[in-house]
Amino acid sequence: MVLTKTRKLIKKLFAEKKETARPLNNESTNIRKFQKLVKLRNFRSAEIIAVDLVFSELSFVAKLNVINCFLSGTQGVRADWLLESNYTELMEAAEGSSRFALKYCATIANCGLPYQVKIDAIEKIINIVKGGDQKHELDVRWIYYQTKSSGGEALDPREFIEDREPDSDSLPAFVKFLIQARSFGHDEFVQSSLENLRERFSISEPNVAKAYIICNPDYFLDINNGLKVSEIDLPYNLSLIPAILPLVSKSDFARDWFSKCAEHYVNIYVKLSVYEKNSVLRTFLYAEMHDLVLKLSEFDAESQQLMPIWIAKGFRYFENDDYRSANDCFLYALEQDPGDKTAAAGLRLTLTRVGFDPGEILNVRRRIGYGTKSNGRPGVRYLGSEYTLALLLTGDYLRGQYTTRDSKNWLELKNVYGPKFLNCESLLKCQEPERSSLFVIGDSGVGDEIRAAQFYSAISSRFRKVYVSCDPRLYNIFSLSFPEIDFIPVERFRRGVSERKLQSGGEPNNQRLVGFDEKVSNYLTEQCRQYLEGCDYITYSQNLYFNYFLGDLNRPEHAAYLRWPAQRTGPAEDGVLRVGLLWRSHFRSGSRKYMYLDIKDFGPLTGVQSLELFSIQHCIDPEEQLWCQSNNIKIFEDLDLFNDFEGACEVLQTLDLVIGISSVPVELAAALGVEVWMLGFSPENYFLRTAGGRDSHDRYTLNSSVIAPPWIDFSNPRSVCVEQVFEEVSRRLEIKLKGPVDEVFANELY
Repeated sequence: MVLTKTRKLIKKLFAEKKETARPLNNESTNIRKFQKLVKLRNFRSAEIIAVDLVFSELSFVAKLNVINCFLSGTQGVRADWLLESNYTELMEAAEGSSRFALKYCATIANCGLPYQVKIDAIEKIINIVKGGDQKHELDVRWIYYQTKSSGGEALDPREFIEDREPDSDSLPAFVKFLIQARSFGHDEFVQSSLENLRERFSISEPNVAKAYIICNPDYFLDINNGLKVSEIDLPYNLSLIPAILPLVSKSDFARDWFSKCAEHYVNIYVKLSVYEKNSVLRTFLYAEMHDLVLKLSEFDAESQQLMPIWIAKGFRYFENDDYRSANDCFLYALEQDPGDKTAAAGLRLTLTRVGFDPGEILNVRRRIGYGTKSNGRPGVRYLGSEYTLALLLTGDYLRGQYTTRDSKNWLELKNVYGPKFLNCESLLKCQEPERSSLFVIGDSGVGDEIRAAQFYSAISSRFRKVYVSCDPRLYNIFSLSFPEIDFIPVERFRRGVSERKLQSGGEPNNQRLVGFDEKVSNYLTEQCRQYLEGCDYITYSQNLYFNYFLGDLNRPEHAAYLRWPAQRTGPAEDGVLRVGLLWRSHFRSGSRKYMYLDIKDFGPLTGVQSLELFSIQHCIDPEEQLWCQSNNIKIFEDLDLFNDFEGACEVLQTLDLVIGISSVPVELAAALGVEVWMLGFSPENYFLRTAGGRDSHDRYTLNSSVIAPPWIDFSNPRSVCVEQVFEEVSRRLEIKLKGPVDEVFANELY
């Protein structure tokens, strides 16, 4: 009996022990789940687990993981509270491990605590690492540099690495500083540093290879530095794919390496961990290899947790006109990681196609924020073009243009030049402009520069002297059109469109401007410094548009504002319209390609009587050229529409009408006074220029209308929208071919 009772008691105690231990087991399981979700950047799901963890019982590394998860999601305030309340013990932990110190430093940089509090903490960590094994000192200094720069302070990256010989541990941070030094115009220093790195580590070291790809892309173009392409031992490394992508279309070597590198990762994919698979898929997604991502997902049992697969599915749905399914995929991925740029780009495409207002993306941001870029706080922030574009698409042009003032490049110039730099500020605030000089920085793309020129006469009549930097291809045209303005030809660079080369030992005036953000040095050379220093006021092209929408600057009446001698190739027949067609830009990547047409979309116009059709497409493909020739669309032979703007002006003035999308030849035609019809077959093409679809009047390009039926429904398949737009084009062409139309009646038609 006693034995039986004892056994029962032991059994009861064992059961109670199991019940007591169960929460601990669950806690351990939850931590493992949490850590996995964080590594996969599924921050929303990880947050749900993290809020129930006993923070005080976690390891120091786990504590930082929780805080970083909150900063990457929507719990930034909670993260800051945890950082403040655990500051002392986390700083003590940093003293014992330089690796932990680096992780702690990155966490502080991403938090939402006051700027000076962050700087003081990072400086303390620098001293800790400097006094220890110094293994991650340069990495910590990189975080310090980034934090200081984001706070508006101008630091020269060269000063951080000028006297350093990096070892294998500090090489990644050294390369980051080197790339930034190139952005600041330190070309000779960067060139000598690259050669030194190649001698010490060789080009097969991934960080050295990355430095060469970004800083000196010419190294990989056919033959350079006495090396043949076959002799360049570039490693297969995921981190190199985003860097080399802009070279793939320009270099046989880059194209071949990219193909073999992708093949290498496909072959080893099934052997990789789930985290490595996620990195591979994310990289392929960045390269817009959606089909490959979906194919690889078939070999992964955990595909539901991999956000690149959701995003790739979203683009597959989108391209098949299933906008609602695409919207759900993009929204789910962005909610998991509010900092995912690819998911955000996809969501912006689908929201207007499922019935939302063009500014709906801002409502999403009010709910989820931008992850670490907004310190884990929900709400709208200016963090790039998304906010600007959302405002412009809804017709809020004034506020949309105003957001450009927060760009890092303009803030830097404002910090240096103070009141004389007009950063989205009224030109009317200038004191005695009739006695003052103004320097206008030509910014953004060439098409933007052509549009901004419509204001040049107005500003030249207001100021004593005006200087404007411009694309060299526009120099003669601008100089003839505005003889009272002094133009400074400056080659500009845009990442992914035109890459900058390192220059050394040349004329000082040809060197990029030293000491500013990459965009500023991409816009200006040292030759322009005399205008920055000597002029009474400085501004940039987009500020002219801000002044226009503010009402402080007028644009011309509907007429030509550029002049160039016209040479008509032959008289048009009576009653025949000479019509130029353009269907895309030369830059075809990202979401931009969804705003372009195919030459075959213009098929309905080939059957319209009394039209003489001409291609004004720059960088035309052989297949496109063949289709034009087969459908009686004439091509201006021996004319480079991409580089010969003067020749383009001559032929564009022979046209009666231009139909297409916004790109340089179309913008140039409009500036020369040729009537332009922009095709509003997508929400992006339609809403941007029409104040959110208010009417067909183009708010940006003079002499232009945006053509689309007023009832157009963008939830329809793309082919239906394109078809409806060309039906409207055909209807208007019939009216135009009948001869002059009463102005009142014409307005009623539109």
